Amino acid sequence: MFGHYAFGDAPFGGLPDPAVRLTGVADLRADFRFTLYAASSQLFDAGLRVPFHGTLSQPIKFRRSLLGGSTIGVFSTGDGTMSLDNRDGRYDFLIGTYSIDGRRITLKIGRIEDNYATDFPIFVGTAADWLVDEDALTITIRDFGYGLDVPLQRNLYGGAGGADGGDDLAGKRKPLAFGRVFNVSPPLVVPNLLIYQVHDGAIESIDHIYDRGIELTFSADVATYADLVAAAVPAGQYATCLSEGLFKLGSSPAGTVTADLHGDAAGGYVETSADIVRRIINRSTDVLDPTEIYLPAFAAVNTAQPAPIGYWSGTDDGQGVDDAIANIMAGVGGWGGFRRNGKFEVGIVLAPSSPPSSRFTIDDIIEIKREPLPSGISPPPYRFRVGYQRNETVQDDLADGVTASRRAFAAQDYRYAEASSAAIRADHPFALDAEPVQSYFANHSDAQAEATRRLNLYRASRGLYRMKLNWAAFNLNLGENVNVTYPRFDLSVGRDGRLVEINEDGADNSVEIVVFA
Repeated sequence: MFGHYAFGDAPFGGLPDPAVRLTGVADLRADFRFTLYAASSQLFDAGLRVPFHGTLSQPIKFRRSLLGGSTIGVFSTGDGTMSLDNRDGRYDFLIGTYSIDGRRITLKIGRIEDNYATDFPIFVGTAADWLVDEDALTITIRDFGYGLDVPLQRNLYGGAGGADGGDDLAGKRKPLAFGRVFNVSPPLVVPNLLIYQVHDGAIESIDHIYDRGIELTFSADVATYADLVAAAVPAGQYATCLSEGLFKLGSSPAGTVTADLHGDAAGGYVETSADIVRRIINRSTDVLDPTEIYLPAFAAVNTAQPAPIGYWSGTDDGQGVDDAIANIMAGVGGWGGFRRNGKFEVGIVLAPSSPPSSRFTIDDIIEIKREPLPSGISPPPYRFRVGYQRNETVQDDLADGVTASRRAFAAQDYRYAEASSAAIRADHPFALDAEPVQSYFANHSDAQAEATRRLNLYRASRGLYRMKLNWAAFNLNLGENVNVTYPRFDLSVGRDGRLVEINEDGADNSVEIVVFA
């Protein structure tokens, strides 16, 4: 059902002859493509000049969520199904001839007289699998999150010598540094020349080099690896090749060599959470920027959280792009994922605010219930600790001349900013002392601001409202601010909330949403 009508009969509550249309693309080989067109009713599209078969029996059943086991704000992925009528055997031929995994799926809603190109997209994503049986062709669908399940660093040392590393580095990943990183242990790429690499590519600056905690003296920066090889560096000093992320020592180190730096600068230096996520997507995935990036979301996160951070991946890290994005965004109380139009976005879990993008009343709400908050924020924590200046190399092998402050820094992986409330603890005897937030802030003041923001966000009386709505909710995206007015609970005068889950079911024309308010 769509509204009070069968799907495809009147999805807009009485607009004439609407139809939901699906296009799926399945590739047999590079030079041949079979395109499947289906709709909830038979129609001919004048724009595409193709017929749509009226076989779309289950347009979509799909879930997206920001609800983790203990918190709100995770790496969001979506999955679900759609079905086409196969009682006449129309799609039997697909079984042994075509594959569908990784192929693009587009679902739109519109009126029969409209062109497909102008219809509203409900879902743009990909197919994971399909099943053809006697009654239906059932397609498993996903958003494009699978495209981020790839290595953060694809480039490996070959072991051929020189900048390609020796046998000891062969097959290991080249390091990556984004933003401001502290005390990283770079690989020794050319042992006989004492050349190290802090990043696979151009960087903004190397700020400090340490040998067992003793700071070395900067000598010069050179343009190329060849220039660095030829450079005569005095003992106790170092030279850099910022264009290739390298440095060279003037004498053999006494112990562990570490570095502080401002990282990746290919295309310009970046250091905010949103900008680093975008740089990682550009560098390590096939997601196209800007056409497959939702730019307003990145701009909004930069406005809400402009603090500098740093993110490091060493030679033994096997993390994926999705892992890195989840880590970075969790550090600022945020999330990442794909919108219903197939574009990647980032967001921060913020307090509800006006004006809302949508308003829902008793006329829209089919059913509603109140649910408990995730365990990590219920009862509300009375204290938040947020990490900053992440120390990538914890050390206890420091030289005798190292200062007390440097020793203290090197001994711990994090420093923490703290925000707490005695009033919360008094009001809630079981109030939580939340686990430290593994953030990547460069500065104490920014970590302090984030700790205070989280304390204030969750100290207010909040809840989750799960409600079933009619077709009007098919245009919503995660993170949007909506207003709910209902005669029960604390909703009688209307309340703003953030959308944290969407469950769509085209079979009965309903959308179930969860609002954090």
